[in-house]
Amino acid sequence: MTLGLTHHVFDQASGKGVRPEFLISCRDEFVASLNALSLLADIADSCLPTHAAPARGTVFGPAGRFFAASEMEALYCAVPTYFPEAFGEFGGFPEPFVPIWLVPITRSEAAYVHSHGWSAFEARLDAAAPDLLDLRRAAAVEGGA
Repeated sequence: MTLGLTHHVFDQASGKGVRPEFLISCRDEFVASLNALSLLADIADSCLPTHAAPARGTVFGPAGRFFAASEMEALYCAVPTYFPEAFGEFGGFPEPFVPIWLVPITRSEAAYVHSHGWSAFEARLDAAAPDLLDLRRAAAVEGGA
C-alpha cells in the first residue's frame, strides 16, 4: 500500500476532492515475484503531477507480464471489496479517504474493460468469481470479447 498520498488532495471527475492511497494484494506465494513497491510507485508517480484521482475501472497498462509465470500485465482500479468495510474508514481530513485497490488483470481483461466498461467487467468477475489474489488465475474474459 502507498503511504503518504493522503497528504495530497486529488480531484475526481465530479470535481470533489479525495485523499487516496493505492494498494495491491496477492497470495503470499507471489510476494517475492511481484515487484509491488515498484508498481505502486509507478502508479503514484503517474497520478501525482495532475492530482487526478483515477476513476473506478481505470486500467493502467498493459505493460508486459509482471513475471514469467503470470498472465497479469495491467492494473484495474477497484473498490477494495476483499477487505473489511472499516478498511476504508480513515479520518482527520476534510476530504474523504479513498483506498483504491489495484487488481492485477490480464491483457484480455484490460481489453474487455476498454471495450465494454467497468460495470460489465465487474459483472463478469462476479459471475466467474475468480480468486483475485491468485496471480496465476485464468482470465475472467478471453480476447476482450
